[in-house]
Amino acid sequence: MGNEVIECTSQRGFPLFSDGNGYWYRVRIRKPRLWRLSCYTSNCRGNGILYLTDGEEGRRIKHLSIHTCTPNTSLPEALSLRRNILKRCCTEKRGTLRKIFHEELTKSDVPPEVASQISYNTIESSMYRARKSIGSGSSKATTSQSKTPSSRDDVNQGIWSSEDEDCSKSKVQRIDEKFPPIPVNMKDFIRSLTEYEDTFLDVYGENFLSGVVGEGEEVAVVFIIKQLIEVMTADGAELHMDANYKHLPEEPEIEQMLTIMVTHQDYAFPVVVAMMTKKSANLYYLILNHVKETIPDLAPQTIVSNHDSDLLTAIAEAFPQKNGTKNVVCWFHYTQSIYKKVLYLGLAMLSGSDVYVKKTTQMIVALALLPPALVEEGMDCIESYFQDNLDNQGISDRDLQKIDSLFSYVRDYWLGEIGSNSMSVYGQRSRTNNFIHSYHKRLKAYLGGVEHPNIWSFQKCLVGMAREAYTDVLRLENHPVLRKRRKAKWDVQDRIIKNLTNQLMANPPQLNTFEFLSALANRCKTREVVGEESIQVLLVDFEDFEADQNVVEIPFEGSL
Repeated sequence: MGNEVIECTSQRGFPLFSDGNGYWYRVRIRKPRLWRLSCYTSNCRGNGILYLTDGEEGRRIKHLSIHTCTPNTSLPEALSLRRNILKRCCTEKRGTLRKIFHEELTKSDVPPEVASQISYNTIESSMYRARKSIGSGSSKATTSQSKTPSSRDDVNQGIWSSEDEDCSKSKVQRIDEKFPPIPVNMKDFIRSLTEYEDTFLDVYGENFLSGVVGEGEEVAVVFIIKQLIEVMTADGAELHMDANYKHLPEEPEIEQMLTIMVTHQDYAFPVVVAMMTKKSANLYYLILNHVKETIPDLAPQTIVSNHDSDLLTAIAEAFPQKNGTKNVVCWFHYTQSIYKKVLYLGLAMLSGSDVYVKKTTQMIVALALLPPALVEEGMDCIESYFQDNLDNQGISDRDLQKIDSLFSYVRDYWLGEIGSNSMSVYGQRSRTNNFIHSYHKRLKAYLGGVEHPNIWSFQKCLVGMAREAYTDVLRLENHPVLRKRRKAKWDVQDRIIKNLTNQLMANPPQLNTFEFLSALANRCKTREVVGEESIQVLLVDFEDFEADQNVVEIPFEGSL
C-alpha cells in the first residue's frame, strides 16, 4: 500500500492529487475503478493511475513514468496564498495591486518557499480581472469605508494609507495600540526594536538588526538581511550604494538612509540598510566597517555610488582600490550634475538654441563612457570642437564666460577631485545605480506615498521588503524573469554603445576619440520642464523613475 493520497484544488478549480512525494497530478481519464493521471506541471511527461478499488480511504497512486519537473510539497499552500491575494482584490478597491501582492506575500506566517512560487508578473492579470469584477454597488460601499480603517488588521498591515485623499495627516500616521509609542531618540528606538523583535526585526527567523555604530549625535542603526550574505560575498560581486532617500520619519530624527544592494543574475537585491542621524564621512565609514566585520569574506569587485564626497571618502577608506575594488560614480548622477551646472550657469536656453553649445554639452555627458586613459583627451577634443566653431555661433562674451566655467567645473571637480578612474563607466555591467532608485520608489509606494511616515510603519515596511528580497532570490532559481523586461530602446542603446566602444578600442582604431563622443552625443535627449528654463539628459535609463506630470520630452536633433 502506497502513501496516503493528498488532494487540493488548482487555481482553476479542478482537483489535484499527490501521495506526498511532491509530484501533483490532474485527472486525465475517469473510469469506474481507476483514474488516469497526468502531471500538473506543464511540459512534464509524468503520469500515473489513481486506484479507487478500496473506496475513498483506500485510494493509492501508482507512478507510471518518471517526472522531469521539480517536486513541490508546498503547492497547496501556494495555491491557497494565490486565492487569498485574489480575494483581497475582489473585496478591496483601494490600494494598488502591487501593494496588495506585497502585503500578502510578506506576512510572517507565509514561508519563503511558498511565497517564492508566486511572482507578480504571473498573477497581475488575474488580480486586475478580480479588481475589475467589483460591482458598482460594492464600489460605493468600499468608497464609504475608505475614510477609516476597516479593521485593526488593516492598520497593522499598512493597508489604510494616504491613498484616501480625505484623510488628514494625523489619520494617515495613526498606528495600532499594539505598536510601541513613537521614540523620541535613537536609543528609545533601538530599545523598542529589541522589545518588539517578532514584529519589527524578524526576517524568516533571522534578526534583521545587525548593530549600532557611532556615538553622541552621530549614530546609525544597521540592518542586514542575513540570508543574502552569501550572494553578497560571491566572486566578482557588484555593490550599489546610495543615501538620497528623503521620505524618512520625522521622529526620531533621521537625516539619511544608506542603502546597499548587490547584483545577482542581472537583478539587484537590497542587503544592507542603515538609518543615520547625521551625514558625515566618519559615520559612513563606521557603517561600511561594521558591514566588513559582519561579513568578513566581503570583497566586492565594483562599487557604484553617487558623487557624495563624504560617501566616496568612506568607500575609498573601507574598500581601497589597492585591494581590487573599483569605485565608480553612477552615470546618472554624473549626468544630473552636468545639467544642474548648465541650469545654474544660465545656459539652458543657449543649449537648446545653439547647435554647437548643445552638442558640446551632450559630448560632456558622453565623456564618462570613455576609458579612463582617454577621458583627459576627450575633454581636450570637446574644448577644441567648441573653439573651432566659435566663429559660426555669435555668442556673447558673457555666455562664453559661462561656458568656460562649465569646462572648468568638469576639469576641476570631475577630472581633478573625483578622478577619471571613478568618473568613467567604461566596461561596467551597470553604469548607474538606478536599482536603488527603483527600490526607493517601491518603498514609498508601499508606505502609501506618505512624505514622512510613522517610524513603526516605516520599519515594518523595511522588514517586508527584506522578506521580499529573499523570496525574489529564491524565485530566481525557478523563474529566470522576476520583473518585466526593460524597454527595447534601452537594449538598442546598449548595443550602440558597445559597438562604438569596440570600434574605438579596435587595433587599429576605427574611430578616434572625438568621433566616439560625437556619435554618442546624438543619442542624447532632453526634458524641458514647463514654465522653467531647465534641461535634463535622457541618455541613461530613466524607466525606473517616477515620471513628472509636468515634464515634456523633447528629442534633440539627430536622435536615433
